[in-house]
Amino acid sequence: MNMNRSLIFAVLGVSGLICMSAQAGVSVRGQVVDDNGVPVGGVKWMISAFEEFQGGKWIHVFNFGAPRIDFSDSNGEFAIPFNKNQRYDLQFSKHGYAPAFLFQVEVNSPEIKVVLKRGVLICGTVSNRAGATVEPVIGETVILRLPCRDFWYQEQVLTDHKGRYEFHACAPPDEPDGIKRKWQVVVAGKVVEIDVRDGEPVDEVNIEIDVKVKKKL
Repeated sequence: MNMNRSLIFAVLGVSGLICMSAQAGVSVRGQVVDDNGVPVGGVKWMISAFEEFQGGKWIHVFNFGAPRIDFSDSNGEFAIPFNKNQRYDLQFSKHGYAPAFLFQVEVNSPEIKVVLKRGVLICGTVSNRAGATVEPVIGETVILRLPCRDFWYQEQVLTDHKGRYEFHACAPPDEPDGIKRKWQVVVAGKVVEIDVRDGEPVDEVNIEIDVKVKKKL
């Protein structure tokens, strides 16, 4: 399941938003770069949760529709459309990089500069045991996910000819609700939580599953 009403996001190298007047229909621009400051194009971003300012306070509005998904241009630039009195949680991701997250972004925040890092490698194998024989499972879907208020962060890959997979992630930081959560690797309904800490290698996550038909690439 990729939805939850809990909040968790990892904030990686983010400095906020370009200042603009709080008017309906405002588009706020930003840029995605790597940790060397080089623009990163083709970065997927989406609004994963949003709030409205009501009665003198911010109210979380549950969104059960499909999230808007867009991509940074060749110079790493993107534009976020805002309506008056709204603020958003955002996700930024590209395969080969650790995803980045923004919390409670609004039109009066400082300038956006999202930094994508390589992060820590999360990898392992998916295998099937037939008696005393263990064989790799080829072409199996493996999901890396992180819970959040509405739409969970989620990335998926297929295992290669050796049954291997890999992702990149950084440690989840302190979150607005103060709750600590962990990355999860999901294969064929099995969920394994991963304790990711920046700069520390993660042990391989090797998972055995039951398969009736062997998959081929």
